[in-house]
Amino acid sequence: MTIGHLFRVLGRAIAWPVQAPWQAIKERQQMKVLLGLIRHGLTTLGGYLVANGTLTADDLNTAIGAVLALAGVIASTIKNRRDEKRES
Repeated sequence: MTIGHLFRVLGRAIAWPVQAPWQAIKERQQMKVLLGLIRHGLTTLGGYLVANGTLTADDLNTAIGAVLALAGVIASTIKNRRDEKRES
């Protein structure tokens, strides 16, 4: 996977045009991909920090959970605002 492909996937996951019922399913799949990429990136970075002694494993798990929760809230907020604009 190239960096350009990663940005295209992230861009599609963030841009949520709801045009058909199948689109909602596609959006959920894209969100799962986005959160999965974030989780794996954080795990890689966290593994490096744990190996160097900067973080403990418990701190790493807490940080990853917090970032994923925040990403979910942000994505949901963006989606809801876009949906509200389309309805009005």
